[in-house]
Amino acid sequence: MKSGSFAFGVALVIALSSTACSGTTRVTRIYSPAEAALVDQQKLRATAIVRDGTRMPLPAGARVAPNRIVTPGGGEAIALRANDGIEMQGELGSGERVPGGGRVESTRSTTVLLTGAMIFSLAWLPTAYVGLGSQRASDRVLVVPLLGPWIDLASRPACVPPDYAKLLPVDWCIEESASRAALVASGGIQLLGGVLFALGLPSHVEVVGSDRGVAIVPTPRGLAAVGSF
Repeated sequence: MKSGSFAFGVALVIALSSTACSGTTRVTRIYSPAEAALVDQQKLRATAIVRDGTRMPLPAGARVAPNRIVTPGGGEAIALRANDGIEMQGELGSGERVPGGGRVESTRSTTVLLTGAMIFSLAWLPTAYVGLGSQRASDRVLVVPLLGPWIDLASRPACVPPDYAKLLPVDWCIEESASRAALVASGGIQLLGGVLFALGLPSHVEVVGSDRGVAIVPTPRGLAAVGSF
């Protein structure tokens, strides 16, 4: 249990520090038949014919020739008209060029993202270390990221000093009070790191350097760059 939770936490820390550089964007663009035939169809695949305002989906694996669509499996070719639009889609990473003009650029608040990951790591790692080395079985939960300190705090029994403690010059519960304060501090700092990371995570994607009217729009899978010829 504790080793699995610790491994999960380490994986979470690694993910926090690496997420800023990952991800692709689904790009959708409409070309004329002649343009579509020149597009690298390993990068963008033909998904539909747009004819007189009607979208006609194409089977997976269809390829574009200058005047026809070649269907997979040796099926009958689909003749194209000069005013047809060929919808093509593909997954492009930040910095990749869109066939026909423009390139994908993705930006996010990297400083906020990395600051959140650092704050979380600095709070969680020593807390997890203390939990692993503690003699109290209930402290093992401290290896759980974010929730561990609060779970431990809620499960700790109240400190009840004996009657003779009133005669002592020190607070009998000072150690327990310090432990509770440390748990609150760790839980709060871990939460702050998580919030900052979440705030820095969303990215802004756009296609720059294009005069083809390409824009980023929401899709069921995330964001897509859509344009027309």
